Amino acid sequence: MNIFKEGVDAPVYPSDMYPPFVMALLDETYTPDEVMLQMYRGERIPTGKEQWTLSNAVHRGMIKDRNYLIKQRMLYESDDDMGEDLGGNPDEADLDVVADG
Repeated sequence: MNIFKEGVDAPVYPSDMYPPFVMALLDETYTPDEVMLQMYRGERIPTGKEQWTLSNAVHRGMIKDRNYLIKQRMLYESDDDMGEDLGGNPDEADLDVVADG
């Protein structure tokens, strides 16, 4: 394939002349979600590399979920706010009643 108007296309050789890693690039790859669906449907068992990828994807998902839950808990139910002195005295009357006179 050539991108220039006046250029010449690159020669194409038989597949046995290329290194094995180039031919491996042509293999079909699946996302971790696709691998999970294929396992669930019983279509196939993932390869070792796919198992590691799937394991890492599950672990990353768990970390993201945990961080999200921790962040939400810290925003709304922080232990730092417990017993905080807001400056009011419980013995004083209501400020609205005092303001009305």
